[in-house]
Amino acid sequence: MNHLDDYIMVQSLIPTQLCRSLIREISLPKSKWSKHAWYHYGTDKKRSRPEKELDVVNATEEQFKLLGKYLVIALQNYRKKYSTEKNPLDSAWAQSISLTRFNRYKVGTNMRSHYDHIQSLFDGKLKGIPILSFVGLLNNNYKGGAFMCREKEIKLRRGDILLFPSNFMYPHKVKKITKGIRYSFVCWAF
Repeated sequence: MNHLDDYIMVQSLIPTQLCRSLIREISLPKSKWSKHAWYHYGTDKKRSRPEKELDVVNATEEQFKLLGKYLVIALQNYRKKYSTEKNPLDSAWAQSISLTRFNRYKVGTNMRSHYDHIQSLFDGKLKGIPILSFVGLLNNNYKGGAFMCREKEIKLRRGDILLFPSNFMYPHKVKKITKGIRYSFVCWAF
């Protein structure tokens, strides 16, 4: 593997029924959605443009458990493909998967280009550096919302989990939604 794009992996793992069930659950009135906000390192503040920002909600422990086995399988498959047994540090390269956050993109919203150098994952209990980003897609019935990584579209279908390195060489974004609602989730391995 000689190209950075070779380290982007899509795996079809999550059953359709689980995707539908999760969308039903997170669509209930009890879900506490909020607007996504961007953290600015220099000011230690978060900013949002509510008219353009997607909605976010953290997964419950039960939802995280339901997704967890598929996240672990995706991580194991990624490691099998890219890791070498000769490296003595391989057994310690990813110790944990962060809690999952659901994303809801309504018409007119998007995710601007960024990379996942996320400090807010670590609250004193969790420590580390995110090394892999996970993006899971829960539905197909929307228009727009293409996932772009390294300026290339990554085709995703309901039930897919996308993994890629969480560093500056993998800028990514979600294009504007033009019809329907796009439901996805994100988490990170560290």
